[in-house]
Amino acid sequence: MADTKAARMAGYYAELNKFIENSNNQKIIKTANKILAEEPEELKAWQCKIVAQIHQNQFQEALSTIKKSKFIS
Repeated sequence: MADTKAARMAGYYAELNKFIENSNNQKIIKTANKILAEEPEELKAWQCKIVAQIHQNQFQEALSTIKKSKFIS
């Protein structure tokens, strides 16, 4: 099971990298959500999601995501 999860996470990060290279912010957010659903502590996924939201001018959503991420107290 761990191998399956590791393979799935590697696939998600490969997708995420492709979407970052193409500046596809909507798909970055969706893929980051997939990662965070499995690993809520994944800092890189939180960062990618927040930056993509900012690039989409979704400032309220970005602030909400920052609060959910628990990186600030």
